[in-house]
Amino acid sequence: MTTGNNAAVRFEALIPGLLTLAFFVAPLLFFTDLTRNPYYLQIALLNISLSAALLAVLWSMRARGGWELPRNILWVPLALFAAVLLISWGRSWLSHEAFFRPAIFSEGLRSFLFLFINCGLAFWLSARSEWKESPAARPMTPLLLLLLAWGAAWFFFPYLRSQPAGPGLWQRFWDPYGGIVWAAGVFLAWRSVRGGRQEDYLNLALVAGALASVYGVLQYFGVELVWLKTLNPYGNRSVSTFGNPNFISSYVVTLAPLALACWLDARTSAARFFYAAVFLSYEAMLLASLTRSSWLGIAAGLGFLALLPDYRERFRAAGRRALLLGGLALALAVLWPVSAGSPPATGVAHRLSEAAVKISSSGTLTIAAEADKLYPSLHQRVLIWTSAWQMGLESPLLGKGWGAFELFYPFYQGPILSAYEGIRDLRTHANNAHNEVLELWSQAGLAGLASFILIFAVLARAFVHNRRAGGGGLGRHCPQSVPGALRPAESRFWPAALAAGVIGMLADNMLNVSMHFAVPGFMFWWVMGALSARLSSPSSPASGPFSGYRAWAAAALLALLALSSVAYWQGQFRREALYFSGFKIMRKGDFRAAAAELKRAYSAWPREVNTNYELGNAYVRSGELETAAWAYGEALKANCGYDEIFFNLAVVEKRLGNFRTAIDYLKVSALINPLNAQTYQAAAEIYIKDPRAYAGEAAGVLDRASRVLSRDASLGNTLGYFRGISGDLAAAADAYGRALRLDPANKVFEENLRGVVATGKLSGNIHLGWLENYREAGRRLAAGDAAGALRRAELLLDGAGDEVQSRYLLSRIFFTAGDLERARGELAAVLKVEPGHGEARYGLASVLERSGDLAGARKQWSLLLAREPGNAKAAARLEALERGGQ
Repeated sequence: MTTGNNAAVRFEALIPGLLTLAFFVAPLLFFTDLTRNPYYLQIALLNISLSAALLAVLWSMRARGGWELPRNILWVPLALFAAVLLISWGRSWLSHEAFFRPAIFSEGLRSFLFLFINCGLAFWLSARSEWKESPAARPMTPLLLLLLAWGAAWFFFPYLRSQPAGPGLWQRFWDPYGGIVWAAGVFLAWRSVRGGRQEDYLNLALVAGALASVYGVLQYFGVELVWLKTLNPYGNRSVSTFGNPNFISSYVVTLAPLALACWLDARTSAARFFYAAVFLSYEAMLLASLTRSSWLGIAAGLGFLALLPDYRERFRAAGRRALLLGGLALALAVLWPVSAGSPPATGVAHRLSEAAVKISSSGTLTIAAEADKLYPSLHQRVLIWTSAWQMGLESPLLGKGWGAFELFYPFYQGPILSAYEGIRDLRTHANNAHNEVLELWSQAGLAGLASFILIFAVLARAFVHNRRAGGGGLGRHCPQSVPGALRPAESRFWPAALAAGVIGMLADNMLNVSMHFAVPGFMFWWVMGALSARLSSPSSPASGPFSGYRAWAAAALLALLALSSVAYWQGQFRREALYFSGFKIMRKGDFRAAAAELKRAYSAWPREVNTNYELGNAYVRSGELETAAWAYGEALKANCGYDEIFFNLAVVEKRLGNFRTAIDYLKVSALINPLNAQTYQAAAEIYIKDPRAYAGEAAGVLDRASRVLSRDASLGNTLGYFRGISGDLAAAADAYGRALRLDPANKVFEENLRGVVATGKLSGNIHLGWLENYREAGRRLAAGDAAGALRRAELLLDGAGDEVQSRYLLSRIFFTAGDLERARGELAAVLKVEPGHGEARYGLASVLERSGDLAGARKQWSLLLAREPGNAKAAARLEALERGGQ
């Protein structure tokens, strides 16, 4: 063997070790107190290991003196897709104002590194990995050791872990026992894939998914092996090692069909046990995640397999073994509890019935839904989808620009929230569209969506051809001389399993976002690479001598991409760790030390919005206002889609005396988040400094605000002031009057209204008439004249302003008159508008109790106590009801 070939072999030998990090370590290793985002280590480790693998491939080609590219049906569609995304990004950068361009570049860089490394490179490395035989024919010993022995070793960790030796990073996170277990696991994982074969990588992915699944199931039932406290950031939904239940669920959706196929193809008891355990652990993890989109995904994937005759035949051939596995899977689904303390047989039924009942009772599935009929899980997605649709409509051909969804989404959501009151509590900061079609439409338009569909159209055509051709034509991938090599029938069997995983992930991501996150996205594109390779021409890879300008230019470009990815993720990980350290120092009140630590984080990587925003906060708390303004500006260069950055920057500019700049920032903050009353209050404080100069602008801003925050009396009163200054006395009187209806006892509001009515000689003001009727009804009720009070109170519902005070007074009158049904109706109307109205809640509970609706009364007392835990009267009434019900 030549020296060049020896070097090539050495570089190729590095790839399995690097991919061991991607397949085994990245999905399983995470720290809860190292970075604020617990899976940031996974993201960095995965991308760095893939980038290093790319460098190893390039050096191997150089050592051999020739380059090669595996023939694949998807190279052209993928290249077209990437080109469209690049064009959409470039168009976005050119078409937007200079203010947005740094953020467009920052978000685009992150998105394209994800596209080319996390997705594209995973696809390439998978496509070049040879598949020589059935995964089920591979040695089971390392896999069983990883699943059983290595997994069991963690049960001893709570008893053998050491205490942190000090505050340093190494002292806090290094544990001798944990280190030994990890070293053994990495060694076993590397041993299982050291041949660099596709089936070995897939087996390692299966076992890593099973280990993560078992850990997630233990979390679900309150068993925590690794950390000192139970991790439940999503309530009773398990996050496992992935940090998010939606990520682990999508990961197992992609691999579950393959696990089932391996079980069907297994020839030994050990293999059957292993794959059955993997499959059942995946099902249990899906149930523990409570991720219904992934339930849809697994149903789509397994349903696809059920349509194929060869899979049905294999199930029939499995006989009692198939019945046993099917029975266990069915029992698991039927008996799964909705939480650790719940009875069996409630989990799946509860989640599905909850969705069915709330959707059917919501009245509408649009953003026009009423607040009390919302189903947040669905209607928040509808809000996101509506914004995504509007994004795409702005530029139907190329969309808003690839990577720009999170950046621009808030600017579309804000006006929707202004227009539709019912969904305002669902305001969110979406980083993706939660629907893959709208994801592409919004950011890359019809061109991006069409090129994405083309990828799967080509794949589907090849899949159908493979099925019709009997699976032949896999040539070099299926050497029949190898024991256990793929037989012609199996050459149809395995692509079907991979295709089912792809279908499952796509179905899942019609309601999910997991394809755009590191570990599940990597797994999806690895499976895509394996599937497309199975369906591609069996001829030798395209190759040529590693010489000449083109070869070296391509190698240099790829090496630059890999090195840039390593530098990017090394900087991002260091920044994230320093940011979390500074964040914790900030919470301790040491603002100058926090600023110093956060400045180090900024220096590690300057384009991350959370770091720069927190740095600005630290400078504000330290009294360094000009430096704070700079830091907030840097946050906007990273991502200018956060209203709180504009708001804080406006406050700083206001304190620095830059009032015009402050107002402009407040306007943007209000556009993104029209629900923040403090934004308008801050603007009013500036406008009031020169009311005549600002009167027209102030009236316009506050008028829009009052339409959204219609129950903010102070805001209405301020609007009346500026309308009066601008000379529109009738509009000023209306604003003062509407404020007075919200707070009839407020003497300032009343004086302002009477003053502007007198100045403008506005006789017969409807709001003053309302006030007189309101007070007279109250006086008659106090005097015991319920009938007279009712005659006056019925005049209050004139449609000229807020009705909460009017209806609450009516409820008191009806209650006094003994008309409990009408009192109940008025109180319910009050609480629909103002759920926090404690007196109305107390009154409704009392009415229900007197009406004999004790269950309803208990509910209302409980709701009142949830808002007012110190309400002794409510607590006593609830306790009396509880005692009476025993």
